[in-house]
Amino acid sequence: MLAISDNMFVHNNSKHGRRAKRVDPSEDISDSSDVAVTSNPVIKAICPSEGWTQGGTSIIIIGENFFDGLQVAFGPTTVWSDSVQIITPHAMRVTTPPRHMPGVVEVTLTYKSKQLNQGNPGRFVYVSLSEPSIDFGFQRLQKLLPKYPGDPERLPKELILKRAAELAEALYNSQQFTLPPPRTPVDPLSHYASAYTAQFDTNNGKFF
Repeated sequence: MLAISDNMFVHNNSKHGRRAKRVDPSEDISDSSDVAVTSNPVIKAICPSEGWTQGGTSIIIIGENFFDGLQVAFGPTTVWSDSVQIITPHAMRVTTPPRHMPGVVEVTLTYKSKQLNQGNPGRFVYVSLSEPSIDFGFQRLQKLLPKYPGDPERLPKELILKRAAELAEALYNSQQFTLPPPRTPVDPLSHYASAYTAQFDTNNGKFF
């Protein structure tokens, strides 16, 4: 005999089964940072490791696991990925941003606002053109450069660097060609370079 009851008991498995995880639409499940970045990038060396506070120094960062989209931060200032050139997974080229004062800053790597090498940052030294040691170096360099009519007693640093580069090029070119120099050089800088080289050779490779 079959008995039918109006009060049927239905077992609820919702408390015993696995609850499905709710997917937040704001989460990008295809985020490449979870897929492509299997190992955090690491900074091994920075060359050169110092530059002017004005910024604009082109440096090479050597390390591991570099990839496109990586950002470089010099202290609190971030260089965005469009200004970072990834040469290889082990090298990148970056132009330093300006800084208001000299000193050492930590160089860190970020990706999508996430810091990746916080425990092992690089180091970069900002140097000011107004530091006493720099001024003394420019004074010494100016003494080696040719003087022109109308020059002030102290040349601007930018002009000193420009003339030093021109003198270095003239010295290099004078070593490349063995032709005898003309009696009256048209370029006074070439004449100065020739005399500079002759005095260097007379002192057996030592310039005083």
